[in-house]
Amino acid sequence: MSRAFGVEPFVQSIAFSLETYRGFIEVQVGTQICHGSEFVACGDITLTSPGFAMPADWPINTPFVATVPFTATGQLLVGGNQYDIVGHGTVTGTRCLPPCSPFPNTRATLSYNFSVGEPSSLVLMFVSTIALGIAFVVRKRSVLNT
Repeated sequence: MSRAFGVEPFVQSIAFSLETYRGFIEVQVGTQICHGSEFVACGDITLTSPGFAMPADWPINTPFVATVPFTATGQLLVGGNQYDIVGHGTVTGTRCLPPCSPFPNTRATLSYNFSVGEPSSLVLMFVSTIALGIAFVVRKRSVLNT
């Protein structure tokens, strides 16, 4: 997670399968549902953004918060259909170095907010479901990888 706060572009790839994430994976598009497993992949998404470029001399007791644009590309495999994902939005990164945060697993978070232009109701439902899933997965990964 800390590499998101450098000057290099940050790429986060998320595969919707149990091989990647231990736990429950469910991807839904309309009424179609994919239950990910060791043998069933429900797709993947790649989020790309510039780095947050946290200054080296940032005060250790002050949270660093920045917002940058990102693009999302990927595909979902649901109900025998492939849905291509292309979108964009903003991602807000927050980093709090010790002693700013007394909790070691909450020092860095990324919050992705999607934007879509004139979507149909099916696409809107699909994007909101993905956004919620990504927020959960990224939050879970940030707690594990900090």
